[in-house]
Amino acid sequence: MLKEDALAVVETVLDKRADELLDLRRDLHAHPELSWQEVRTTDLVTHHLDEVGCRLTRGGESGVVAELGD
Repeated sequence: MLKEDALAVVETVLDKRADELLDLRRDLHAHPELSWQEVRTTDLVTHHLDEVGCRLTRGGESGVVAELGD
């Protein structure tokens, strides 16, 4: 996937999910976690990334790598 194509996909997802992402941001800020202990945060972010079709690789309790496209 070209860089421009990837950016277009990201912009489309952001536009369609703006309200949902704002709610997620507020929720994450209402439930802060210590560094390297962001288990709840990682679970929430992973859930949302999975919904938009990213390939996910979890690492440890608070790590995740998301891949979009090829």
